[in-house]
Amino acid sequence: MGSQNWFMIAIMDIALLEEWKISREVLGDLSQSQLARRAVCIEDQIEKGKQENKARQIGDISDPCGIRAQESKHITHIFACAAKVYLYVTQSGAYPRIPEIRDSVSAALKAFRDLPDGQWIRHLVWPFFIVSCMAEEEHEDEFRQIAASANMNRGIFCNFQNASSIMEECWRLRKSQPCSPWNWKTAMSSLGVKTLLV
Repeated sequence: MGSQNWFMIAIMDIALLEEWKISREVLGDLSQSQLARRAVCIEDQIEKGKQENKARQIGDISDPCGIRAQESKHITHIFACAAKVYLYVTQSGAYPRIPEIRDSVSAALKAFRDLPDGQWIRHLVWPFFIVSCMAEEEHEDEFRQIAASANMNRGIFCNFQNASSIMEECWRLRKSQPCSPWNWKTAMSSLGVKTLLV
């Protein structure tokens, strides 16, 4: 994929945090302060990785190695934005208007727009899936365009069609019951989808 490993560790840490939070909620002893501390540690890890990624030198983009470095830098940034969305949803709930969620969605959308090569989208099903499900209504058409452009390119093997179906279901559910926390998991459940192959 041409990306860095630190964001995969962060995503794993968020998944573990989510699992811990659910187990504590079931037991009725979820500590909000402990949840916040754990979330801040992961957020710091993501921010540090983003800053290091931003500072990376990518060399001459006419050189194949330079192109790979540029690809890695862009893809890593988008995954980091999506990881932040995932973290904030885990911590605060699936409410797109939460400032941290909204800002991270906007940052990811800008990064999708700024991709220098449309072929790179094939690596970005998971971040697209996470981020688009938490987009506010004003950004829906832009996410639809991203999915449509990925699906139109037959040279790209990816699962944007399924991801965009789940995205649309998430938005539909949110509009029908705006006070409920709809995210990718609830949308998948509504559609009877168990896994998303990325």
